[in-house]
Amino acid sequence: MKARYENYQQWRTIITNEAGITLTPDYCRERIDALRNDQASSTKALINTYGQEHRKQIITWFEQAMTET
Repeated sequence: MKARYENYQQWRTIITNEAGITLTPDYCRERIDALRNDQASSTKALINTYGQEHRKQIITWFEQAMTET
């Protein structure tokens, strides 16, 4: 399955505008920690659906979002 976004700007727009999430440093850190937890059910589901490379990309995008806040 392919994700709805292919670059940082698309991802950020979907997260902030469509999902209504504010990308605060705390929120980004929580998501990064969760995505790095291989035992978390949400992380396993993401990997099974989109693959390891996509997970790495999302972590990078959350890290970038943290630097912009």
